[in-house]
Amino acid sequence: MKQSSRHILKDHGASLPPLHAAAARGDIAVVEGLLAAGEDVFKLDPLMGASALHFAAQSGSAEIVQLLLDHGALINLQSHSHGMTPLMVAVWHRRPAVARVLLEHADIDPSVRSRLGATAEEMLGDATPQDAELRDIFDDFRTRAEKRRRWQPLIAALGARTLSPAEKEQRVVELLEAGADPNVVAPNYDIENPGHTPLMIAARDGLAEAVRALLEAGADMTLVDHFMHAHPAHKAAYMGRSDVMRALVAHPRFAEIADIQGPFNGYTALHDAVWMGHADTVAILIDAGVSLAPRGHDGQTAAEMAHAFGFETVGAMLDEASRRRTVPDQWGTDVISPALA
Repeated sequence: MKQSSRHILKDHGASLPPLHAAAARGDIAVVEGLLAAGEDVFKLDPLMGASALHFAAQSGSAEIVQLLLDHGALINLQSHSHGMTPLMVAVWHRRPAVARVLLEHADIDPSVRSRLGATAEEMLGDATPQDAELRDIFDDFRTRAEKRRRWQPLIAALGARTLSPAEKEQRVVELLEAGADPNVVAPNYDIENPGHTPLMIAARDGLAEAVRALLEAGADMTLVDHFMHAHPAHKAAYMGRSDVMRALVAHPRFAEIADIQGPFNGYTALHDAVWMGHADTVAILIDAGVSLAPRGHDGQTAAEMAHAFGFETVGAMLDEASRRRTVPDQWGTDVISPALA
């Protein structure tokens, strides 16, 4: 017999993970004890696909919300069922103290939309004093965001749609000469450049002269973005920006990122260049001595990926590079030199 909704909801409430249940009740002592005992802050409830942070937002406990964030809870996680984030839950349940904590977090992205198409701010009501307080909190967030944009002239210049690539590069040089910080980071809610540094944007967009100027000014190529945790070489490789890649591999710190694998797909910069079939960029990376050995999360080396996608010219380049890096061992058997892998 089909269960009624009432029975399903009763069973679900009883089966909430302990951390979720304590967070929903606003019981900070229990939450602290569970976290200290190693309770998984990333666990989702089995029916709605929501995290403990979602339930903490409902409770209105800013302290529990902050505690979960301090333990790494994912602030922009959308529930499986309706796509709501903890910020949306805070707005929906009229919890201004929670919304304030969430909107002050560096990783917050209020532009996320639920499955119904609304952002958190678009869910605001106007019936209670809490609704009015929430509106003030969002207004304050926008004011701070605008100030932050003004403090980031390099990000603004590189993102200016009215400037040509050459004008952007000239503006970058001028701003650096005036003392602009080359390692400023765009906010994570920036739609076009979430968590990007100027070097990442310039590398992605193929602005080689800007890349050189930024590196000379001390831009840190080991920083990664918020979107994919990708470094500038990942971006240049994926887009096939050969001139940019030449500037990056010539820098002393390139060795620090040469073989780093992205956490989402496990790809190195070489994988990214192969993925898009950028033969020139692949050749630059091979000549720079990047490793041919790393395998993505799918188990493929860059060479295997090239052949799988039918990029036979690129695949032949990688196969030849592998042969050049192969040395005979003491028994005459070909092995990959550790220094050249």
